[in-house]
Amino acid sequence: MMIISLGESLIDFIPHEQGRLSEVTSFYPVVGGAPANVAVAVAKLGGQSLFVGKVGQDSFGIKIIHTLRESGVDTRGISMTPFAKTALAFVSLTEAGERDFAFYHNPSADILLDPEDLQESWFAGASIFHFGSISMLAEPSLSATRRAIKLAKKNHCLISFDPNIRLSLWSDTSMLKDRINEVLPVVDILKISEEETEFIGKREELFAQELKALIVTKGAHGVSCYTDKKQFNLPGLKVPVVDTTGAGDAFVGAFLTKVSEDIATWLEEDTPIEALAFANTAAALTVTKKGAIAALPTRNEILEKI
Repeated sequence: MMIISLGESLIDFIPHEQGRLSEVTSFYPVVGGAPANVAVAVAKLGGQSLFVGKVGQDSFGIKIIHTLRESGVDTRGISMTPFAKTALAFVSLTEAGERDFAFYHNPSADILLDPEDLQESWFAGASIFHFGSISMLAEPSLSATRRAIKLAKKNHCLISFDPNIRLSLWSDTSMLKDRINEVLPVVDILKISEEETEFIGKREELFAQELKALIVTKGAHGVSCYTDKKQFNLPGLKVPVVDTTGAGDAFVGAFLTKVSEDIATWLEEDTPIEALAFANTAAALTVTKKGAIAALPTRNEILEKI
């Protein structure tokens, strides 16, 4: 069954050397954006993947469409606009592979995704709908995200949400909090990083809503998954860290792929542990290479590592 990812697709400028952005002398462009990365992760693992978003009518927009299509993603959900440029992000890497971002995003083409750009037929053939918080930054993509959620619910899709919090993009962080709180009541799978837990809220409050699984990724320290009845924990895998870009997206794509393969029973007994192990390994393999999409592993690479 199809997994739909909606949101930003952009160009990450990855540094050739380590250091602060002010110190880096050269970069190279790669396709990025968390929902786009998730879409590619699903496709590379053999899943049916459709990406919904908007890019600029420019060379970078063309690069995004070609890259996603070549990766096996269904790109009929991508539209182009002449009214804004494709978003850019300049990334710096520390010696430990951790990142710092500078976004050129105001305005950018992804925010111009319109509710009318969506087709209900996409959701009728889908099993999971995934999105993040950046598409809720401003109109019209805010309304497009709201419509997508309604269409996904109407067509009985599982709803997956990774806020992927980037505070620098929000002039008012209370607005971000409001946007997240608005969608949480309809979310089935919530994936957050350990650093985001304080901003998101207490686990007890989250499970007072319709949440079926809360996943907290902890980098080198592994991952925890909470359901309303049980907690699952997996340790991190020891790998050489080159670049953490895309690790969370690799995790989400791999986890959702496994869920989609057995969507009727994915929460039964100890079933989540298999999906968590698969996703944990996908994330670990991703950090051993530079970039996001180029570093995303195949199914065989994951199975050889598990």
